[in-house]
Amino acid sequence: MPLPAFNYGSDDSGLACGFLIGDGARTETIDAADALARLRQPASVPAPRQFVWLHANLSKAASERWLRSHAGLGDGFYELLHQGSRSTRIEILDDALVAVRRPVPPGIIVPEIY
Repeated sequence: MPLPAFNYGSDDSGLACGFLIGDGARTETIDAADALARLRQPASVPAPRQFVWLHANLSKAASERWLRSHAGLGDGFYELLHQGSRSTRIEILDDALVAVRRPVPPGIIVPEIY
């Protein structure tokens, strides 16, 4: 029996996980192909009040390549990624909410907050 491909932390595109979140609707888990289909929809197509949340593993080089090819993010997004700040933060950038989460040093326990 062949074993499925396994990529620790992310898929081949660098996507660690993705979600389609809607107004009053159930949250759905999506993969890179689903995200790409959503991102390719023209803005003129009426859509329910939904947004796509993508968690990219930026330690994998494929992540930034995939985002540059498919996400339509402005230069400010990539400047934010490469500015060298070590802080974890959430920023509004154009029409997107960007969360930058930096690695936590070993031995520090950080509670999950939702």
